[in-house]
Amino acid sequence: MPTLDHIILLVPSLSEAIAEFFSYGFNLVRGGTHSDGLTENALFILSDGTYIECIAFVPPAEDESSDRTAQREAHWWWRKEPGFIDWCLGPGVMESGVIVKTINNASVGLQYDEPVQGGRRTAQGQQINWLVSSPNVAICGPRGRLPFFCQDVPKDSRYLRVPHRSANTNTTLERITILVRPSRLAVYLSHITAVFQACNAESLPSEDPLLYEYRVYTPGAQGTVQITIRSPMTLSEQEWASVHGDGMYECVLKVNRRLGEACEIQQARFAFEYDD
Repeated sequence: MPTLDHIILLVPSLSEAIAEFFSYGFNLVRGGTHSDGLTENALFILSDGTYIECIAFVPPAEDESSDRTAQREAHWWWRKEPGFIDWCLGPGVMESGVIVKTINNASVGLQYDEPVQGGRRTAQGQQINWLVSSPNVAICGPRGRLPFFCQDVPKDSRYLRVPHRSANTNTTLERITILVRPSRLAVYLSHITAVFQACNAESLPSEDPLLYEYRVYTPGAQGTVQITIRSPMTLSEQEWASVHGDGMYECVLKVNRRLGEACEIQQARFAFEYDD
């Protein structure tokens, strides 16, 4: 069964995001600047090994060249609205070369790209590297609908990318919800089913014919995360989908203190369950 490595939350300002999460009692650790120099991140690390990557575009320099501006505007997340924008499954592309080939051979109009190098440099100057394989945008549509795969380089160096000593204790990821508009639901289900079948994800029974649920591990198989896929059910969800398109709508965190049933943090919806 695959693991849910992390989810990505686009924020307008990294400093403001760190401050707002802190106001709810959560700590974020700055991760550094990505290799292209366009984005930087801070990690909301959970005690089950998953994390929420808060990512922001680095403000342009006053004398930024037109080529650099064009590079920024061509970034796959540049035109995204703030909020959850992507999610990452493991195992990574090194172990899952067979998985990616299986997905691409599923005959459902689905294609994952060959792995590409990525990385970031921490504030302490340490270079961290990885490989990613993402759904082909021309075939599958915008990034964020389907998960991407990530593999640390070297393979056993995830502890560098995700310093678990900085984890928020007694806070785990319980569920994420993917909203898909009704006109696209059948195609999306054929795609995500091919992904999950290739990864041997567990399909959960549901009494609702319009609700589809799967279960994946957290890193290190410390726990599991439920992935719920459905169409918008309320007016607010429909309005969200009209702005953001199909993709991740909500995550549910299990915590050991009362925070309210749900709240908006950095234009992303969080709900809470409790260890009573």
